[in-house]
Amino acid sequence: MAEPKYGLTQQVSGTLMRVHGVGILITGDAGAGKSDTALALLKANQQLVADDAVIVTQSNTGMPKGSSPPAARGLLFLRGIGIIDVATHFGHKSLVKITDVELRVHIELGGQQPGQLIEEWCPVAYHGLTIPTLQFSSTRPLASLIMIAAQEWRQGRPGKTATEKLMARHATCD
Repeated sequence: MAEPKYGLTQQVSGTLMRVHGVGILITGDAGAGKSDTALALLKANQQLVADDAVIVTQSNTGMPKGSSPPAARGLLFLRGIGIIDVATHFGHKSLVKITDVELRVHIELGGQQPGQLIEEWCPVAYHGLTIPTLQFSSTRPLASLIMIAAQEWRQGRPGKTATEKLMARHATCD
């Protein structure tokens, strides 16, 4: 894979949230529940960066940065309700202008859940970026799963398999 071009900017489809301080890009087909998931995360005091379209810029640190197109900043696009001003409903602290894009959650429309455990963050190429990615079915409690995943990521635990965690726990109990 070619080296990323620093400063390269592109617009991708999705929603970018900062969850427990972790920038999470939420992707999926139209109608999968990206904006509804963002709404649930906002209700849980998390922060919106961008909805519907995300501007991603490759930084010299190797960590891509994400922000909202200026015309859509602070707006959430909800099917059946329309466009809402997030600051009006959740306050100005619920918005962030820019954040690192550390993780990606891809929502699969429908009931088929990919067979993975929380630890199985798969680095996936997405629009030229390699981002650790989880896939969830749209029928799952997405906001809760994303908050737990963000906490696990912040604590450096997603790389451990369930077996490794059990073995470590067993070793400390001897």
